[in-house]
Amino acid sequence: MKQLQQARRKEILSQIRELAAEIGETPESLFGGKTAKTRGTGSSRSGRGKLPPKYRHPEDDSVTWSGRGRQPKWIAAWLADGNDLSELAIN
Repeated sequence: MKQLQQARRKEILSQIRELAAEIGETPESLFGGKTAKTRGTGSSRSGRGKLPPKYRHPEDDSVTWSGRGRQPKWIAAWLADGNDLSELAIN
């Protein structure tokens, strides 16, 4: 029974990785790097909802970042080009 559960878990994790890759993400970036099993009940973000955005993409206003977690690729590229993050700040 345990072997079946472990095999099913691996299959589901593989599917999650594939789906995340389709949108250019990783499971860690989507789920904060922790599983529900290791997070426990004392999560500081529990029940608070999504954070408001602090930065907006320079060419696409619909793309934003809260400033928390892993930097999106467009932020990393912006900084690598020598630009300042404050230029993308939402006022």
